[in-house]
This record gives sequence, C-alpha cells and structure tokens, in this order.
Amino acid sequence: MTKVVALRCLLIAFASALLFLVYKQGFGGALFYDDYGNLEGLSKITDLHSAMAFTFDGFAGPLGRPIALASFALQANGWPDNSPGLLLVNTLIHFVNTLLIGALGYLCVRVSSHCSVNQAFFAAFGAAILWAGLPLLASTSLIAIQRMTGLAALFSLLGLVGFVWSYRLYSVSPVRALFVQFFLLGLGTLLAMFSKENGALTPLFALAIDILVRKQALGARAHWTHKARLAVLFLALAVFLVYLSPLMRNYFWVSDVRGYSVWQRLQIEQVILWEYLKAFFAPVPSLFGPFHDDYPRTPNPLHAIGAAVGWLMVLSAAIWLHVTGRTRWPLFALLWFLFGHLLESTSIQLELYFEHRNYLPVYGICLALAFGVASVPMAYRRLAILVFGLFVLLQWAVLLSVTTMWGQPIKAANVWAAERPASSRAVTHAVFLELSGAQDTVADLNYQHIRRQRYEYTLSLLDRTIEHCPGCVSVQLQAVGYACKLNRYEEARQRLKSTVSFAAGAEKPRSVVDGLFGLRELIQNEACGDLNGEDLLSLINALSGSQLFKINHISTRIYFLAAAVAEDLGRDTERDRYLLEAEAASPVALPVLQYQVSAALAADDHSSALSAIERRYPFVEENTGVMTKAVLDELKADLLEERESNNDSQRQANE
Repeated sequence: MTKVVALRCLLIAFASALLFLVYKQGFGGALFYDDYGNLEGLSKITDLHSAMAFTFDGFAGPLGRPIALASFALQANGWPDNSPGLLLVNTLIHFVNTLLIGALGYLCVRVSSHCSVNQAFFAAFGAAILWAGLPLLASTSLIAIQRMTGLAALFSLLGLVGFVWSYRLYSVSPVRALFVQFFLLGLGTLLAMFSKENGALTPLFALAIDILVRKQALGARAHWTHKARLAVLFLALAVFLVYLSPLMRNYFWVSDVRGYSVWQRLQIEQVILWEYLKAFFAPVPSLFGPFHDDYPRTPNPLHAIGAAVGWLMVLSAAIWLHVTGRTRWPLFALLWFLFGHLLESTSIQLELYFEHRNYLPVYGICLALAFGVASVPMAYRRLAILVFGLFVLLQWAVLLSVTTMWGQPIKAANVWAAERPASSRAVTHAVFLELSGAQDTVADLNYQHIRRQRYEYTLSLLDRTIEHCPGCVSVQLQAVGYACKLNRYEEARQRLKSTVSFAAGAEKPRSVVDGLFGLRELIQNEACGDLNGEDLLSLINALSGSQLFKINHISTRIYFLAAAVAEDLGRDTERDRYLLEAEAASPVALPVLQYQVSAALAADDHSSALSAIERRYPFVEENTGVMTKAVLDELKADLLEERESNNDSQRQANE
C-alpha cells in the first residue's frame, strides 16, 4: 500500500513539474488589450491607500472583482514590465486548480460507484492530467488579466470539493451535513463571484454532481434533507434561467455596442459551442490565440439550424443512455459543459468568442472520458488506456507548441495577424510590438532608415487587415497616421476619404477614439501635409451615424475632440455647440465642464460659465465619480470670486 501511495505521489509530482515546464515557455509573452485597460492603475499604487483604491475601484464586471484585483495589487512593482511575474502567478493558480480538479474527480468517482481506490485514482488523475494540458485553456494562464478566470475557478473548485466531501456526513447527521455542504458551497461561490462573476455558476455544477454523480448509497435519499438540497440547487438553476430569459431582457433589440441582438447572439453561440468542442477533440495550434474579434457577427441560418439540431440529438442520446441505465456520464459531461457556458454564451451581450470561457466547462468531458476508460472491461482496458494516453499526449504536444509561440511575442503577434487578417486587435497588437521593438535600435546610426522600414512593414500589416475588413475604421485611422509618418500625404488624404465612406459602420469604440485623437495631434504638428481640422471634422460628422454615438462616454469624448478641432479652426460658436452635445451625452464629465468654463472665461462671459456649472447640480446628487457637489461648489466659488475681483478692478478703473 505504501508503495502504491508513493507511486501516486510520484506521478502527481512528475505531472506538476511537466506542467510548469510547459507553461514556463510562455512566460516571455506580451501583455494584451484588456491587460492594459484593467491594470493600468497598478502604476499609481504607492501605498496601502492607493492599493485599496485600485482593488475596490474595478470596472471589469458588476461586482468589481476585488479579490482578483487585490492579487494584482500585490505585484504592482515593475508594472508594466513585470509580465513574466504575472504569468508565473497565473500558472501557479492553474497548478493549484489542477490539484483541486484531481481531488474533485476522485471524490466524485468514489461517491458515484463502488469502484476501487485504484480505479478512482486513475479516473481522477487521467481527467486532471488531460484538463491541465488542454491548449484550449492556455489563454487563461497566458493572458495576465485572465487570472480573474483562474481565481474564480479556484474558489469554485474549493466549494465543490467541500460540497462533495460533505456527502459522507449524511450517514451521521443529515441536517449537519446539509448545513456544512451549503456553507462550504456558498462560501466558495461568493469568493468566486468576487473574483469573476461567472463564479455564480458554482451551484449549477453542484446540481450536476447531485443528480447524476451521487449514488443513493449514502442512505439519505428518503430523508427531507435530500429534497431540500435538490430544491435549493434547482432554485439556483431557475433563477439563472429567469434572469437570462425574455422576461428580463429584450431578445430582439440590437445592442448599440455589440451590433447584434440577443436572439442573433444565441444563434451564433450555439455554433461557437460546437467550435469549442472541435478545438477540444481535434486541437491544432492555429486554433488557439488571444484574438477572436473577427468572428462573424451575423448568424448563418444553416449553421444555426444545424447546431441546434446537433445539440438536441446529443442531449436526447445522453438522456436515453441515462434513463436506460447504460451510463449517466455523457449526460453529466453535457450538462456540466452547458451549465458552465450559461452566463457567457447565452443572452448577456458580451463578445462572442473567448477560449478561456471553457476553463471549467470542459472538465465534465475530461472526467467522463477518464471514468469511461477506467470502466472498460479488462479485456479492452489496455487498448483504451493507450488511446486515452495518446489523446492526452496530443493535447500536451499542442500545448507546448502554443506556449512556445506565446513566449516569442513579436513572432506570435505576426503569426496571429497573418492567421486572422480581419482581426483589428491582432494587427494593432502586432503594430504595437513591432514599434516597441524599435527602441532596441534607437542608437543605431541608421535609425531613420530602420524606423521607415518599420513604418512600411506596419502599414503593410494594416493594409492586410483592411483588405479583409474594409469597415475596420480604427485600423484605417492607424493607416492614415502611418502614411503621414512616411510623408505620403496624398495617400493619407485618400485613405482618410476611404475611412469617411465606412464611418457609419464604425466599431471598436476605444480604438476609434484613440485614432481620432492621434490624427488631431498629427494635424496640429503639421505632420500630415495639407490635412487639416476640416478633414477631421468631416470624419467626425460621418461617424455621427455610427453606433459609437449611441455609447454616451464614447460620444462625449468625440464631441469634446470636435470642440477642440473647431477651436483650432477659430470657430467658437461651433465649438460651443459641440461642447453642449458632449454635455448632453454625459452631464457629469468634468473635462467637458472645465472646457466650457475655460472657453467662457476666455470670452469674459462669466454668466455662461456659471450657467454651465448650475446645469450640473441636478446630476451630481447620486454621482460618486470625479464630479461631485463639492467640486461644483468649489468651482462656482472660485468663479464668483474671480468675477467680483474683475468687477472691483473695473470700478477702480472707472473711478
């Protein structure tokens, strides 16, 4: 027995070391889009107060995700050059999750049947080693911000391990067992939710375990506690179904931000779920990467119908296998997978495709496969183990290929941009890394030539994306800028004209706004030939028909920019009109108010400045942002004091 335990420990240690070595290849990877957006506050952490502000001011989700942000706050030193350290912690979390996955699998198998300890260990270890090495999950550890997913999974798994472990207490005290089960499950769920909101799905995983994995060998089936447990878990499922149903949201309203309705998203997502399974069962390195923003946003009716029929057939087959007593594991795997995708792949208007969404959902498939192999009759078990082992080996080989690629940022960026030419994020990432690499050669005597070559290469990347996605306005704006930097002024003008023609369909709000501000800077510095503010205003006016102007904080920034451009052109009346538009879009935007006050004071119009302040008071009563009543009071007092001082000076001059 001691030798067997030692052998198991040796297997776990070897697998753990191998997992670390494989993921270590990716530690040199770059930071990505959401990393900068969510973690830029790390640079402002200097003491405990600023660390607390960063932790509790998160905006990545409705709950702010403070637990995940607190873990990043502990690594604030060196941001943004400390990505290897961030990815190391992510990998350690994945390692802990693998151990928890193994423990959960062992407990599930033990309560599901009368199989031996060796069979239970094989099934649990096989499922864990398969899950840990899935390339489909690599982005969870190799994108820094996806630590949120890993941490949420960690707390979910702790809650589920406690839930399954507590089954053994029913033989002693069913009431106590019920209390312990839900205390541990509830605690794990809450901690998971404050890491990432999809941790709320933890009770649904427990439901799948309770109705399909647990055997009635515990003797509690007839006891009221069993019915109470099921009732609570089914109630959790009902809450989710109502929350996601047409009762709570308009299924046919087209999102201004996403460009599709809930009904369209559901049609698309049922196809994407099959693509996730394809990536699981037939992994190819080119399938995996951080960029999927090029996924078609219009559902294909034939694909949608085919996917729906496929899900109905699979679900019917799984139910038939369970009802006829043949096996319940296919139904368990299917429900676990679907429960895990219930929030992010249904009616909530998120982006369409992300690999990390499969982090916990695919585990049910892994456990079902491993248990199936462990249950094969002895005559065929060696063959089954061989096939399963080859499948695991394939996953790990592809994972090694993926992590090695991620660990070479510039090469990876160029490959991703080439494989996904319609992805504006992929090409923007490649451009950013390519130009960042130029800093290594700034001391070279041929710097100007090298820089021009880099700009030429960057422009070729952008053009490749534009060819596949002519409506990617943010990419077209970048191309205008690089044409200016290459002194191709007529080309820049033609590119801007083309951009205007596609402006009504503009997406990617943040990227478009950044491009507009960058273009204004080039025009101000006279670095774009005869392009001027008039051209930029024409583009802004063309954009007014796009979905960007349906997003208040985006339209506010664009109107603010338009006001600044109008002032550059000496059109004060037009400037004031744009500022009023910005105010209407976001009355509590402090920079807009400051601009209005500054412009009014420059014209010696104190009454307009005071009027702009007074108009904000109705909006700041419940506002907890930068603009508060105290800020308005202070601004108003300063303005009144300045006006009184001016009046005194005027009276003295008259005397």
